[in-house]
Amino acid sequence: MKSATIPPLRVTPELLEEALRKQIKNRKLHQEFMARGLASRDKAKATGNYVSKKDVMGSLKIILQEA
Repeated sequence: MKSATIPPLRVTPELLEEALRKQIKNRKLHQEFMARGLASRDKAKATGNYVSKKDVMGSLKIILQEA
């Protein structure tokens, strides 16, 4: 397998700043998503109240059909 060198890509400072802002926003959203999931897991463990996969998938199918 040959290794090719890709020449550096020049971008404007504005584009670089925009890309950086988007990456920061995506990381923040991901952290919030993970925090909600872990909190939900902990709540389910504490209460013993779980939702079955069948119920969740049924709810998602209804949402998709309505969309």
